[in-house]
Amino acid sequence: MKVEKFSVKTLKTFFSHHKDDWIRQIHIRHPNRLDERPGTENLELSSLSKRIGMASLFNPKLHIAMSSLSHLEARASHIYSSSREQVFDAWLNPAAIGNWMFGPAVREEEVVSIDIDPCEGGEFSFLVNRGNQVIDHIGTYAKIDRPSRLEFDWGVKGMSDSSRVAITIEPHDRGCKLDLVHYLDPAWGEYLDRSVAGWGNMLAVLEKHLSAGIQDNAT
Repeated sequence: MKVEKFSVKTLKTFFSHHKDDWIRQIHIRHPNRLDERPGTENLELSSLSKRIGMASLFNPKLHIAMSSLSHLEARASHIYSSSREQVFDAWLNPAAIGNWMFGPAVREEEVVSIDIDPCEGGEFSFLVNRGNQVIDHIGTYAKIDRPSRLEFDWGVKGMSDSSRVAITIEPHDRGCKLDLVHYLDPAWGEYLDRSVAGWGNMLAVLEKHLSAGIQDNAT
């Protein structure tokens, strides 16, 4: 079993999003780490994290209690009138990516380059100039199953953190429905709402991009 180290900052982020579930699981899985007095569940987060103790974070039993809370999920969904194939392909087409995922249609930035190797294990680089800062979004495609599922690691060059994005595309009466889940480290909890809004905006811009493409093909 892989046992991760969690900092006090990470614990506080866990608590802020999952306090009730967290405390209940600790009581069940690792009760000796908590004070037996009534009202323990109302302790301040920093106090509770100290009571648990950093040493206990290497304890497999406590790790099991934390396993279901080891990440945060930013979720976004969108229904498209386009086919599943059209929606899926837009995630692996450099020209398309530069129109709906990055660039002025999405936010104030300039696309410098979009490079992808669209195969499982292949890498990508989305380089943009945003606010006079050059940012390189990098990652690796973990799963490519056209047109139903796409998974990739997501990060920024020069930063050690990376995350996983999973996309499923299912048939829908109006065309297809895309569900996206971005699995974030709890340390990024304060950015959860921003991530949800960001993906939601990109999925909406993707609809406009696809509609414009379909119209162009029809003329």
